[in-house]
Amino acid sequence: MRNDLSNTCKRTLYNGRKRPKKKYKTPDDAIKACMKINSQKKQISKVVSYRCSTCGHYHVGKTDNKLSKSDKKDAKQWLKFYG
Repeated sequence: MRNDLSNTCKRTLYNGRKRPKKKYKTPDDAIKACMKINSQKKQISKVVSYRCSTCGHYHVGKTDNKLSKSDKKDAKQWLKFYG
């Protein structure tokens, strides 16, 4: 893993356009973003944070796991406490 945080991240396809992934400097910031996304009513797939081996920052990415009502409730409670 590179420690140089100035490196360009991998790009992702979004709505037919390529755009850079959003960078989070700390794992806490990335986790908070995940919880906000996971608590949204229309969110179907669970998102998680991970450290990028290209730039060293943290990103949010979706998984193949579907969000349950319990997952959404947990995310909302987490945000109330930590958000």
